Order: sequence, then structure tokens, then C-alpha cells
Amino acid sequence: MLRRFTNQSGFNLVEVMVVIGILGVLLALAFPSYRAWVENLKTRNAADAFQNGLKLARVEAARRNTNVDFVLTTDVPSPTNLSVTSSTTGTNWLVRANLGASFDYVQSKLGTEGATNVTINATSGVITFTGLGRLTIADQQIDITNPKGDRPLRVTISQAGQIRMCDPDAAGKLSSTDPQRC
Repeated sequence: MLRRFTNQSGFNLVEVMVVIGILGVLLALAFPSYRAWVENLKTRNAADAFQNGLKLARVEAARRNTNVDFVLTTDVPSPTNLSVTSSTTGTNWLVRANLGASFDYVQSKLGTEGATNVTINATSGVITFTGLGRLTIADQQIDITNPKGDRPLRVTISQAGQIRMCDPDAAGKLSSTDPQRC
């Protein structure tokens, strides 16, 4: 004699299709936020890279007790190409010790390394730190924006050598007392 079990476990096709439909709607709603988050992360990565390069230049200047340049450029910097053309909109950067008649390579970074689609606007293409870790010129700033993102960032360098990343808050999202605001 055959036994028939009427108690079945699992899902039927209609239940699976309803769950897939709900997941599809949730993903469609979340995708624009996820995309903006990724673009803002690219902006943050670029700002971190510039901030770290500037800190390296300041420390290297104090360590060597000589002027060290942080150069923004559109050229491809390398240990053999130290005479790059500076640019206030360059996405690549180079740290070099200024030895008077020549330069000594410290480090460089291409803007395409994890920070695509970002736009740079700096007050100067060359930022020089003295042997005391101070700037040779007035306060400087580098603005980093991403046309696909919604959160621009700014790296500021005071004449005393303090390097800080902040939010220029063009959209007015931060309160005037927020420490992240420029």
C-alpha cells in the first residue's frame, strides 16, 4: 500500500515569483542611492590621496630640512620625470625634494588610481613646504568634486603647515558649528 503525504514543504512557483518581484522593486529603489554613495566614495578616496601626499611632503621637508614640493600635474609623474608641468586642475601629484639645481623623487600618484571622474581645482599647482614644515606662500586649498556625486570635499593647508580635509557645504547641509564644515 502506497502512502500519500499531504503535508508538503518548500515554496511554490507563485511564492517565489512574488519574492523576486519584491526584491526587484527594492533594488530599483536602492540603486540611485548606492550609485551616489560609490561616486562620493571616489571623491573621498581622491581627497584622502591628496591629503596623504601633502602630509608626506610636509614630513619629508622637516626630515630633510629642505624645501619639498607637492606638485599637481596632468603629466605622468615618475622617478625619472621630475620636471613635470604644474597645473591647478591636475589629478596626478608628485612629491619631490627641491635641491636647488635638481630634484629628488619622493613619491607620486596617478589620479586614475581609484579616483576616476573627479575634478580638481587648486589655488596653486605647486605647494612648497620649508624645512620647518611651513608653506612658503599663503594658505592653500584643493577642491575635489565629482559631477556624478553630491558631496564635494576640500583639503586646506594653512601657512603654518596644518593640513585638514573639510566639507565646503555648498548645499547647506551642515550646521555652522559642525567641525566637518570649512
